[in-house]
Amino acid sequence: MKSKSSNLYIQVGIAIAGIIALSLIAFRYVNANSDPTKQDAVQSVSANNITASLISVEASATQVKSEICIDLPNNGDWLPYASIEIKGESFPADGVTLQNAKDPNTYKNSYRCYEFSFSVSVPSDTTELKINIEKLQINLSESLTTEMCAEAERKIQATYSDFSFSCEFGNHGIGFNILEKPQEMTEDQANQLIFEALTERIEGPWEFTYALQ
Repeated sequence: MKSKSSNLYIQVGIAIAGIIALSLIAFRYVNANSDPTKQDAVQSVSANNITASLISVEASATQVKSEICIDLPNNGDWLPYASIEIKGESFPADGVTLQNAKDPNTYKNSYRCYEFSFSVSVPSDTTELKINIEKLQINLSESLTTEMCAEAERKIQATYSDFSFSCEFGNHGIGFNILEKPQEMTEDQANQLIFEALTERIEGPWEFTYALQ
């Protein structure tokens, strides 16, 4: 069965959580090299022809911060998604900051560095941390076109033949008008399908194992 929704306008916005600076005292490793273009790596791993390098790790009893640099495939607005594993339990990053984000030259270079923040408890007997970049993703941009929306609709219809939507372009952003969807599908699920279909994604993982000293 199908359900129809008319004039449902969803405003799209991307928010990145900020990083709260804390005093980190328990464990610390930071490379001395301060070259903003290429920094010495503690570890480097490659997946899908993309190399990620672990630059630094700072950990306390309540938080872990890590800097990771990535050779991205192009100069697009890529956002990395990361998690940390402590004693077999995984936690997503609750903050990510692009280093030198205010410098225009940062966006002319596909080599970029990010600081990840994990609000996690690190037991005193922990011997190692596993930090994982799960995927890289380009989110919706101002360059979105009606052709890209139509292609996204075709991607969704390959799984949900009774799904239809249109994009609406305004001065305050991009909106979705959901025309038709399966009855059992919620509006939030429909919006997520559209968002994922309109984004470019590269799957990892890029996994680092860091020994606490």
